[in-house]
Amino acid sequence: MSKLMWRESSPDERLCRPRRRRVIGLLAGLPLAAVAGDAFAAGALPIVRWRGSVLGADASLSVASKDRDRAVAAMKEAVGELRRLETVFDLHNNTSPIHQLNKDGRLLAPPAELVTVLHAALRLAKASQGAFDPTVQPLWRAFADQTDIAAARALVDWRQVSVADDEITFQRAGMAVTLNGLANGFLTDQAAIVLKKHGFANILTNVGEFFGAGQPTDRRAWQIGIGDPLIDIAMLQERAIATSEPTALFADAGKRQSHILRPTVPGEPSPWASVSVVAGSALIADGASTAIAAAGKDQAQPILRSVGARRAVLKGTDGEVLRLAG
Repeated sequence: MSKLMWRESSPDERLCRPRRRRVIGLLAGLPLAAVAGDAFAAGALPIVRWRGSVLGADASLSVASKDRDRAVAAMKEAVGELRRLETVFDLHNNTSPIHQLNKDGRLLAPPAELVTVLHAALRLAKASQGAFDPTVQPLWRAFADQTDIAAARALVDWRQVSVADDEITFQRAGMAVTLNGLANGFLTDQAAIVLKKHGFANILTNVGEFFGAGQPTDRRAWQIGIGDPLIDIAMLQERAIATSEPTALFADAGKRQSHILRPTVPGEPSPWASVSVVAGSALIADGASTAIAAAGKDQAQPILRSVGARRAVLKGTDGEVLRLAG
C-alpha cells in the first residue's frame, strides 16, 4: 500500500504528462494555449493532489479548492474506498472474490461491485459480438505460462457466465474471468463519487483512466491531451476518457500477441495503435476503448453507440487518425 502523500499545487504550476502504458497526457485546467507551455489561466484554484498506485496503475486524485484540510479529508476517504475495491478486483490476491470465483468456478454472495462490473462486461461482450470477452483469463495464463493455447481458447465464451446478485457461476470447468478492461474505470468513477459526496465540484480522478468534473479555472474544464505526440484534446466536465494501446507482449506461434487479446480473430493484430474513448463514466470509456481495440474496424462505431459513449479518437497502425461521434 502506498503512503498517503498530499501536495497543494500553486495556480501557475505546469502539470507533467503521466508516465503510463496508455498514451494520454494531463493538461488539467490549462487553457488550450498551454499545450505549448503557458501557465494556468487567471483565477485558477489551488489544487490539492494525492498520488499512488491502485490495481497496478498510476493513480491520482485532484481537488481544486481553497479548503485544503477538507479536501485532504475527502481524499483520504476516497483512497480508503479505492483500497477496499482493490481487494475485490485484484486477480493476484488469493483472498479476493474474483480470485475465489476463478478458482472454484462459483461464488456465493458476491460483492455488489463485482456483480455490477461483471454485468457491464457481459453487456459489452454482447455489443461487440465477443470481441471484448471477460473470460479471456485462461488465454492470458496460457500465453504467460506457455501452455496449451488451443485448450485455453476453448474456455473463452462470455455466454457461459451466469451472474445474479446472490451467485456467480461458470458453466464450464476451467473458465476464469479478468475485469482488467473495466475495473480501473469503475474505481475511477467510485473515487469521484466519494469526492462529490463531500461537496467538491471541481475534481479529477485517475485510476488508470480519467474522470473530470467542474472547472479548476474560471474559464476552463479539466483538459486531457490524447497521444504522444498530441493528436487531440478532451475537455472533461462530467466526462471520462480512457485510452487503450494494443502493444505486443507475448509470442504466439512466432508472432507477437497484443496484451489486448482478440478471441474472435485469434492471432490477428489490432488495426489500431491507440483507441481513446470519451464517455459519461470511466467504466464505459474503459470498456469501450478495450472493446474497440479488440474488434475490427467496422465494429468501432457500433460499439461506441451501443454503450452510449460520446466520441472516440482512433489512431491506426498506419498512423491515420480517425474521429468518431457516439
